[in-house]
Amino acid sequence: MERRNKFYFTKIEYKKNMICRICTNETDNTVYTGREMLFGLRDTFHYIECAKCHCVQIEEFPIDIGKY
Repeated sequence: MERRNKFYFTKIEYKKNMICRICTNETDNTVYTGREMLFGLRDTFHYIECAKCHCVQIEEFPIDIGKY
């Protein structure tokens, strides 16, 4: 696992095609799972790293964003 900004990320195999919101690339993108650690909630989130523009973005925004 690698550490980035109070999140711990793990690369995962993910079957769903993730499309980059920035450049719309959907080929060879890497998906990571990470836990929220700043507030100690430890909720799990999925992130995509675009193979084309290298943007890292959350897969789905939390419904209760105020909690974070």
